[in-house]
Formats: sequence, structure tokens, C-alpha cells
Amino acid sequence: MWLIYFCTFKIYPGQTFAKKIMNIQVVKEDDSYVDFITLLKREAIGVMIVEGYIAASSSYFHQMINIFIGKDLNDIYVYVFGIITALSMLWACASPKRKMFHDYIAGTKLSIVVED
Repeated sequence: MWLIYFCTFKIYPGQTFAKKIMNIQVVKEDDSYVDFITLLKREAIGVMIVEGYIAASSSYFHQMINIFIGKDLNDIYVYVFGIITALSMLWACASPKRKMFHDYIAGTKLSIVVED
């Protein structure tokens, strides 16, 4: 459901309801609208897998891995993905483009929407 919300159930292109309220939009590097594949890279690969500590859906992904391999690796996930997420946040604060790792993976950025 989480991926559907972030990748396909968009009333406004590149915006969730919260982003719409805040006048923020996810766009490609060239300022064009994001497509499904780009959002899938950003949300599924970038947020859910690489920065596996940002979204609640990441815990479901980790549980599926635990079931698949037959071992409980939750302690490892907390440290590894917690560190990756913290580094991504620090990187966003320190870099001039203010982009987290998931934005680099998908080739996206956040843009302020100017209302006409």
C-alpha cells in the first residue's frame, strides 16, 4: 500500500497530500515531472531498501528477508540502516543541493511549487 501511495496514487504529479499542502514537489533533475519508474526507484530502492530506516514499510521488507533466510537480523538492520539513514540526512544538511541518497539514486530533487 505504501508503494502504491507514493508511486501511483498521486492526485498531483510528484506530490503526496502533505507535499501539496507544503507546496513541495518531487521532480526529475531537469525539472520535468517524475514518472512511475523514477518514483519506484526513489521510494522502493532508495527509501525502502537503502535508507531502510526512514519509512515504516522498510520494517515489512526486513521481515520478509528474515522469513526468506530463516534468521532474525533485526538488530543488524537497526544499526546498519540507521547509520545509512543518518549519513543520508547529514549529507542532505551539508550538501548545497540538500538531496538525500534516495534522490541521488532516482535522479530527483524537491522543488517549491509556485502557485499561479
